[in-house]
Amino acid sequence: TDIFSSDFDRQLYRITLVGQPLIGVDGRKSLSIEGLPILSVEHELRMRAEAAD
Repeated sequence: TDIFSSDFDRQLYRITLVGQPLIGVDGRKSLSIEGLPILSVEHELRMRAEAAD
């Protein structure tokens, strides 16, 4: 159930950020709740090249 009921459908938009985890105003790093980090193309290609050596 939703705490705010409405008469229309709502949509959720997700953003994916590349880079270091964000740091909150309290100084703590953001934590992933679920799943693995998404790598940049450059990082993923570098990891594959290193694994092939």
